[in-house]
Amino acid sequence: MLLNKAHHEMAGRAAAHAVEQYLSNEVASRCSWKVGDRFEAQERPKGIWSVRSVEPVYGTNTGPFCILKCRIVLTSGILGGSTHEFWDTKTKLKRRSSFWKPINWRQVVVGDACVLAGKQGVVVKTDPTSRTAIVNVDDQELEVRRLRYLRVPLERIEHNDA
Repeated sequence: MLLNKAHHEMAGRAAAHAVEQYLSNEVASRCSWKVGDRFEAQERPKGIWSVRSVEPVYGTNTGPFCILKCRIVLTSGILGGSTHEFWDTKTKLKRRSSFWKPINWRQVVVGDACVLAGKQGVVVKTDPTSRTAIVNVDDQELEVRRLRYLRVPLERIEHNDA
């Protein structure tokens, strides 16, 4: 009797492991959202959200899908304290750019890809004390004196936030 129970427990663990492997290999790889992506929720709770984790699940009545665990993005671009879970099969989500307006000049880093006035570029030089940066766009070096025209990678905005 005890041996039978042990065999059933081992079989249950093996089945659970197989399900976990399927979820991580098949379902998670098909999910279009990754950690760090930002989107705008078209339904309640509205706002701009940042994906903090992606959890693949299998619903017996819905099939495989992902649950996005997210944090709200404040108007400054940094992450707020509000959290929410979005089911990617049930919520209308609009993907946002992977670039965001920097809050301060320290977030403008030499060598980073950036967007200046809607065009892709690379930061060539930056001077936080004089509040200027040189950006190479279409083989032209342009001087930037105002942050509102510049967009930097999201990791520069969220670097000390988790």
